[in-house]
Amino acid sequence: METKKCKKCGKTFDCLHSADCWCADLKISKKLSEYLSNTYKDCLCNECLKAYIEKEKNILS
Repeated sequence: METKKCKKCGKTFDCLHSADCWCADLKISKKLSEYLSNTYKDCLCNECLKAYIEKEKNILS
């Protein structure tokens, strides 16, 4: 486990760098995943990642 700093908000969080990480349970579209990897060079915290997922849902609905 590694403590990281969110590249969007600066909050610290734990990252497991594996399929067991908390982020592995989130449903992230391919398009959003590509956008995030092109925009941020490292992980985002749970809150920021969930906010992007919700924003995408609202745009598509």
